[in-house]
Amino acid sequence: MNELLAVIAAGALIPAISLIVKKLIVDRIFEGRESEISIRGKDGKEFKLLLDSGASSEELRDIFESEIEFEAEVKKNLERFIRSHEKYDLKLSNGKQVDFLLFSNGRRIGIEAKSNADRFKAKWISSYFKESSGIDELIMILDSKIPENFLNEVKTYDKNMKVKFISSPRGKELSKSIGNVLETELGLNKSLHRTSR
Repeated sequence: MNELLAVIAAGALIPAISLIVKKLIVDRIFEGRESEISIRGKDGKEFKLLLDSGASSEELRDIFESEIEFEAEVKKNLERFIRSHEKYDLKLSNGKQVDFLLFSNGRRIGIEAKSNADRFKAKWISSYFKESSGIDELIMILDSKIPENFLNEVKTYDKNMKVKFISSPRGKELSKSIGNVLETELGLNKSLHRTSR
């Protein structure tokens, strides 16, 4: 009788053991895999990022908060740049596909702020040009280093896309970097700007 109970107990454990083994195998297969997250705000703006498939809701919240905080910091620096160059009649607005649109003498520059290049796919850059067909160029401002493979991947897409990058890990010299790139791109006279301070 004891042998029969042992066989029945072992038989009952087989599905549980196979379920545990299956779960461990599936978890290992998907561990480290990335998922694309896309959220559309009330204003119609789409927000995309890459997340590890095992990210918790707390991690997701922290990532979104860091994205929003960095975007706000970029906006503050762009507004400061515009105020310091008021004689050039620069205008800034929020975008729907890109974070911001900067207008200058008939040119429209899309500006996208991302807190981490690792959470962004290079192929998404081409979608900014398709969805915001009126932009002449795109400036990506990153609060991280730019991985070499990311830059190489960007080069494989449409060669007509004009894309500039500003890398400012932990916001280091963000204002100065934005100023240098925009003054160059817009052809603003730096010496006049400096003497008027």
